[in-house]
Amino acid sequence: MPVLCRMILLGLCVTIMMASAVNAQDAEPPVIRDVVIQVAEPLPEAIRQQVDAILTPLIDQPVTEGQVAELEATLQALGWFRRVEVTTETVNGGVRLLVALAVNPVVQQMEFEGNTVLSDETLREVVQTQPGEILNLNRVREDALAIQEAYADQGYTLVEVTDLNVTPEGTLEFIITEPTISEIRIQGNERTEADVIFRALEVEVGDVYNVNDIRQSLTNLQRLGVFDEVTAVPEPGAVPGSVLLVINVRERRTGFVAFGGTYSDVGGFSGYVDFSEANLFGEAQRVSLRVQFGAREVYQLSYFNPWIASDGTNLLVNVYDREDLHQAEFGGEIFDYVEERTGGNITVGRPISPVTTLYGTLRIDSLSARPEEGETVPAIILQSADVRSLGLSAIRDTRINLGFPVRGSYSAARVEQAGILGGENFSKLSGEVSRYWPVRRARPVEEGREPGLPWVLASRLLAGTSFNAPPLLDQFFLGGADNLRGFPEDRFPGENIVVLNTELRVPVTESLYGVAFVDIGDAWGGVFAEQFGDPNFELHLGYGLGVRVQTAIGQLRLDYGISDDGDNEFHFGIGPTF
Repeated sequence: MPVLCRMILLGLCVTIMMASAVNAQDAEPPVIRDVVIQVAEPLPEAIRQQVDAILTPLIDQPVTEGQVAELEATLQALGWFRRVEVTTETVNGGVRLLVALAVNPVVQQMEFEGNTVLSDETLREVVQTQPGEILNLNRVREDALAIQEAYADQGYTLVEVTDLNVTPEGTLEFIITEPTISEIRIQGNERTEADVIFRALEVEVGDVYNVNDIRQSLTNLQRLGVFDEVTAVPEPGAVPGSVLLVINVRERRTGFVAFGGTYSDVGGFSGYVDFSEANLFGEAQRVSLRVQFGAREVYQLSYFNPWIASDGTNLLVNVYDREDLHQAEFGGEIFDYVEERTGGNITVGRPISPVTTLYGTLRIDSLSARPEEGETVPAIILQSADVRSLGLSAIRDTRINLGFPVRGSYSAARVEQAGILGGENFSKLSGEVSRYWPVRRARPVEEGREPGLPWVLASRLLAGTSFNAPPLLDQFFLGGADNLRGFPEDRFPGENIVVLNTELRVPVTESLYGVAFVDIGDAWGGVFAEQFGDPNFELHLGYGLGVRVQTAIGQLRLDYGISDDGDNEFHFGIGPTF
């Protein structure tokens, strides 16, 4: 009995194993023996090649239901077909693939809906799809991205192609959404009138949101000089497809009384008192009064209104009575004389672009020179003159942070004609170009710390010439803190000038930085240059180190310069060199 049981069990095991082998053989996937493409019309050769490249390698390969579904997805991904269906039928030794393809329609024409800032012609040049071609969905998606990039290149970064339609007649429609500004909200202004902020903006309600216009608006607000910080935040508007633009400002203290002094080898110490208000009446109007005494006696009142007309026309008025001590050198002797200048000027500026402004200036000056007490001065210096001149200038300024520009440029061209309204008859032409390059990366942003300022290489080229021999006090002067450091103030007078200044500016803190500088140039020509300077062009070199401190009244600078003559000078000034 035990032997019989064992034999029965052994037989059952063999039977089960044979059945499993048969089932395993039956479960092997069938092999593709043929592929048939079913289309209403013959495929264009380019499309046929793409389809064949997918189907031909499948011959003599096994196939499962999952592979059939994957094949449908692969063919659909080509973008040429609105419908793809793959089925199989049994043939001797395997299966035949039946591939039914419905080709997309031919594009008869293209239309763009919702575009206002870019024309249909501009958008047609951007897209790849052209009328007469079979619609390819992949290419159309790329066209939608190309349209958005064309908008973004012009600052319209929020524009989207929100839909694509193909009509039965073969019209391809790109539906474009251009988000418009539905509201502008000002936040943070406590003293400054909202109208002042709105006037500075390059955008208004109803405009399509443009990041370039927003950046320029922030630059305009910074240049008003009444804000420490300005930001713009776009938020979804109440209506779909609109933008709520929030302008955040942080006001700075704008009223100051400052006391200080300067020292010069010419005359020694000068003290000053400054009264200033940069946001008069909350209208960003500036008024200042300077009283200076000592080596320089100055009484100067200035008023600036950034907006006297709806087109952004501005007004600057200066009235002054000045006495400045100067030196002249001739034949190894140094003469001290006092320049007396009384008068004023009125300048009207009108912007012609966000970065370019035209100016017209009327200047009336009464000039004279007298010897310093106890000095004997050549008679050629002791002249009086009345100057009434008209000037025109154009300034292009792409700098953003005027206190410490890290990139951009400043360009100016000026012409002045005196004598039209009487007085001295002469003319002057001058121009300058300043450029700024960041040469070392700023400190990376860390949590809880402000990003640092980069090292900056700054350079300025200034040149000018004059005609009909201007009086001495209206000549070009070279030397001192503002142009050729290492030399005494106004060391070289002349009817012509050219000077190149270069500085490497290295920030230490947000309000303190050091500079290394090289200045080279000359002022020459004319009767005064023959007596006290260079009759002919001759380059002079100055170089040295300095520090800059940002204060409430502006930038204070101290430079130590060494000249190629072997002399050295300390220079103190207020405001940036350039």
